[in-house]
Amino acid sequence: MNELVRKLGLALGRHPGLQNLRPLFPKGPLPSWTIFGAAFPAVVWAYDRWYSVSCAAEEIRNPGRTIPCSLILGTLAVTMLYLAANMVYSITLPVEKMRGVIRVGELASLDLFGPGHALFFSALIAVALLACLSANILYCPRVSFAMTRDGLFFKVLSVIHPRRRIPSNAILAQMIWSSLLCFSGTYKSLIKYVAFALVLFFAATGFSVFVLRRKMPERDRPFRTRGYPVFPALFIVSNLAIFFAVIISRPAQALAGAVLVGAGLPAYWLWMNNKRIHADGARRA
Repeated sequence: MNELVRKLGLALGRHPGLQNLRPLFPKGPLPSWTIFGAAFPAVVWAYDRWYSVSCAAEEIRNPGRTIPCSLILGTLAVTMLYLAANMVYSITLPVEKMRGVIRVGELASLDLFGPGHALFFSALIAVALLACLSANILYCPRVSFAMTRDGLFFKVLSVIHPRRRIPSNAILAQMIWSSLLCFSGTYKSLIKYVAFALVLFFAATGFSVFVLRRKMPERDRPFRTRGYPVFPALFIVSNLAIFFAVIISRPAQALAGAVLVGAGLPAYWLWMNNKRIHADGARRA
């Protein structure tokens, strides 16, 4: 039994021990909560895409049942897997050894099982990344497709493939844009800027629940918000706390993320103005 536990990496590795987690909140020039919160954008990135199935809702059979089940079961599964993996990393490697390392899983497997097994675990991580890439290919083009249909993006991306019935042009555009991003900088820098914006948009999404219920109280809502208004409010507050923690602890990163998000505002105003012009023209006709 001990051998099985050791193989799983949950105990009795070469350098295990919960003492690796001490101190959980190291002393520094900034308050502990800001340091802890500033680390959360990377955590948010790890758990991101929990909502992706909702972006393909129109292509799902029985969405009223399938989407809630996918959101709940998918989030629970990812949470348990990530907690188990990080438990292994934390009892295997001291914090100093993990600091600045991107491929922590490879480093932990090397420390636990030696170089022979580390290559195998690296291959497993690569397969997991391919699965993540597959999910992004599935849902990201549906966002630009929906924006186009709402008159807020290039019309050419609204084309549906005649045989496969998928937004083929949106998928092609996503492929080109993703390739350009790969050449624009490091993976780590892209995560920093995108994750900062994610928590702000998550807070806005939670706030929209209150806004839409006030503006459209008569609309049919097939999905219930359990624990309303407490749970949405907690969701908003937690994301804003991460947002402000990043601003305090990493102002340069926050500024870069704000510029990235702000760059989309002129394009949004331009599309909205064009939409109003076309609407006015249609009414006069």
